[in-house]
Amino acid sequence: MISNPYKGHPHVSGIIAALGNENDRIHYLRGLSGSSRAAVIHACLNEMKGPHLVILNDREEAAYFYTDLVTLDGTPDRTLFFPSSYKRSIQYGQTDEANIITRTQTLKRLVERRTASFIITHAEALVETVITRKHLGESTLELKEGEKIDRKFMEEVLQTYDFRLVDFVYEPGQYSIRGGIVDVFSYAS
Repeated sequence: MISNPYKGHPHVSGIIAALGNENDRIHYLRGLSGSSRAAVIHACLNEMKGPHLVILNDREEAAYFYTDLVTLDGTPDRTLFFPSSYKRSIQYGQTDEANIITRTQTLKRLVERRTASFIITHAEALVETVITRKHLGESTLELKEGEKIDRKFMEEVLQTYDFRLVDFVYEPGQYSIRGGIVDVFSYAS
């Protein structure tokens, strides 16, 4: 964890006062570069209660900001990243499986009401539709260690959720059956 040089800075107090204004809920910061943006926002928002949504211009900027924020905060538990599902904006249709897992984990944490202090995203990620809380709950099959489940039932559930049967799993949305072993690559972990 790196000590934040902006904690206690007089300008931070001014920003916090401006953010507290009920009539003006959207604010823009200019003149900051590199990691200083994350440091100023971290110093400000740490003083305020509740979750904070930070929207950046693109995926790369959001990813760097997320990394800086986690470094300043010292723990990734309070900071969530919500990326777009796609590899690049010009290639809609070509999903990035790692991003799908990250999006699902973020949504799952929000549904479980284990909200974080910071949710970092970018505009492309926000325009994608997401599953409703109710549908996510209905579409989740949760198994516990030692629990016995019928293999045919599990196959039906996986096929219903559009999982693909493959020889060896290597990305989310796949499952394989080898004798008495069922391998599932979940979207959530």
